Amino acid sequence: MIKIVLAEHMVILREALTKTLSLAPDLSVVGKCDRGDAVVDCTAEAGADIAILDVRLPGMSGFEAAQQIRDKLPG
Repeated sequence: MIKIVLAEHMVILREALTKTLSLAPDLSVVGKCDRGDAVVDCTAEAGADIAILDVRLPGMSGFEAAQQIRDKLPG
């Protein structure tokens, strides 16, 4: 099972992505965030394998969040 965290500030898009990804039997959305500064901790706490990030997130851009996730969780 591949565990995914979604970071998207638009609720409707975040929920649509969650429903779409849940159709795949080997994918599981284990966390959802609406802010870039929250996704780093959310990814670590959920033990996610993948983080799908919106580029324009409040609090921190998706690019900055990706860098912090990589630094905090190098595996």
